[in-house]
Amino acid sequence: MIAFDSSLNDGTSSYSFTNTAGNFLCIIVATNNSDAVTATYNGVSLTAQGTPQKMDTQNNWIQCLTLMSPATGSNTLAITGGAQIGSSVTTHSGVKTTGQPEVIAQKAQASATSVTQSITTTTDNSWVIAMAGSNEAPSSWTNITARASNTFPYMGDSNAVVTPAGALSQTFTASGSTPWAMIQIAIAPKPAITFDVSDTINIGEAHTEDMDIAVNDSISISENVSFSKVISFLVSDTINIAESFIGSLSIKVSSAISIAESFISSIKVPWVNRVKPTTSFTNRSKPSTSFSERSKPTTNWTNRTKPN
Repeated sequence: MIAFDSSLNDGTSSYSFTNTAGNFLCIIVATNNSDAVTATYNGVSLTAQGTPQKMDTQNNWIQCLTLMSPATGSNTLAITGGAQIGSSVTTHSGVKTTGQPEVIAQKAQASATSVTQSITTTTDNSWVIAMAGSNEAPSSWTNITARASNTFPYMGDSNAVVTPAGALSQTFTASGSTPWAMIQIAIAPKPAITFDVSDTINIGEAHTEDMDIAVNDSISISENVSFSKVISFLVSDTINIAESFIGSLSIKVSSAISIAESFISSIKVPWVNRVKPTTSFTNRSKPSTSFSERSKPTTNWTNRTKPN
């Protein structure tokens, strides 16, 4: 799922910005002319999104640029071109790594106390980043959580998923009348990973995605794999889980499960074709031998009766 990571306002053309763990960077730049700006973060070029939006008849513009998979840590954000006034930047994590942003909406508006715009997302659980230019800081943000709100230009996000996919209306409101420019971008979440295979799955240590797996042979998960949510298995042979696995499993099998002693997560295994034991796991003593020291049963679960 998408999450807010970090943000900053700055009035210079080159400054240090710390991206803690975000995989999507978005910047809004305010200028005194319509010239397109360019920007780099840690030396990597950003991509312009949409077109510069003018604050009605006032000679101020806002422009949006983005970067997928920015470097983490403290790095230089450098902006060139245009007559720059200032910029605001945010990073978000959990964003799909291709085709982002998925939707852009933008407008200029004559003087008023507020500006409202609607954007229609195309993917469930998307977030919307909203940006605005005005002569004073917004005093109220509707369907927007302020992220970079100290100085012009202003920036926030929906701080919540839009699901099912559809329209989201957002509003910036000021205490007095001002010309406006507004830009919205919709960003989609990383999809869960789904497998449908007939042999073996080997999952490396650094994998962090949700998984939904249907296999016909075996699954091997190495130590230190950390999953944020649930892994669902539908298998017809064997599951081997290393000792340091951290996550939640939902397993439906027709053969055997082998789990190392120090497995520390929850497992849900439906009692299909089996009689559930009358004693709980907490009331039964730990076997004297480890799982790794015991051989695989010669009969599968479906052919064995409930123990006495």
